[in-house]
This record gives sequence, structure tokens and C-alpha cells, in this order.
Amino acid sequence: MKITEKRIRQIVKKVLLKEKTKAKGRDAKTAKGKSILDYINPADKKAGYPFRAWVNAEYPELAQAKRKQDVELKPSVLSKIGSSIKRFFTGEKAKKNKIVKGLDLDKEGRPNNSYIRKAWIMLGDEYLDDVGEKEAPSKQEEEDIKEARQLIRKILLSRMR
Repeated sequence: MKITEKRIRQIVKKVLLKEKTKAKGRDAKTAKGKSILDYINPADKKAGYPFRAWVNAEYPELAQAKRKQDVELKPSVLSKIGSSIKRFFTGEKAKKNKIVKGLDLDKEGRPNNSYIRKAWIMLGDEYLDDVGEKEAPSKQEEEDIKEARQLIRKILLSRMR
């Protein structure tokens, strides 16, 4: 398979941005280990909009509550979210009464800020179950990335000689 220089540049930019974002500690993983960076491209300002819209539609009370505001979770919500929510209970009273702090997640916003990362950790698994994991990197994209990395190594090695 031949890959164009333009495509290599796109892949390299995406890989570098993903690595830079991880290095800055801006990666968030769900309870099942699904990374936000595999589903939401931090370079695309509108990439997080579908997830944000889904959270606001499915959990409006939680999404719209301010970050310091307590939100009591209903049993139906708890059964859906499962174990990923447990780490957000702060204190014994919160654990007993199933209270978490609000997400304050707007329908639009940056794809890599702390608001969307917290929402991803809390609700990412359910989102992926609901909409499917079709947004994950495809096999072809992974192969393109591997090929681009090999080409970059060859280029760098040839320049060093």
C-alpha cells in the first residue's frame, strides 16, 4: 500500500498530539480502560461535541450541576453507571447517600479540558455501550500509523548517516 506524504503528515501530527496530550497528563480512562484519546481527537475542536451532547441528554441533572454542587444519584442511574462512579464519592456521607459533585459540562467546549475528562471517566463506558465503539481507531488507521512511524525512522536514520 502506498501512502502519500500528506497522509504521513496528518498521521504524524495526530500521533504527536496524542503523545503530547498523554505526557501532559490529559488522558482519561474509563473503568474498563478505554482512553478518551482513542475516541476524541484533541486536535479537532468539535470532536467532543457528540459525547457532550449525549451526557447532557442522558444525565441533564448531573451534566448541568456546577462542579461544587452536590447531586444525589438515583438508583436507576447508579445501576447504569456501575463501578466507575465509586471513585467520585467524597466522604462517608456521600458514599451512603450516593452523592457526587456536578459535571458542569456544556454541550460545546474544548475536547480535552478537565470537564470532559471527568465526564469521560464517569460515563465513557456507558457512552461507548450506547453508541457503539465505531469511533475507535480502525485497523487501517493503526496500520497507517505503524507505516508512518517506520518511514519516519528510515528518514531520520538516513539523515544521520
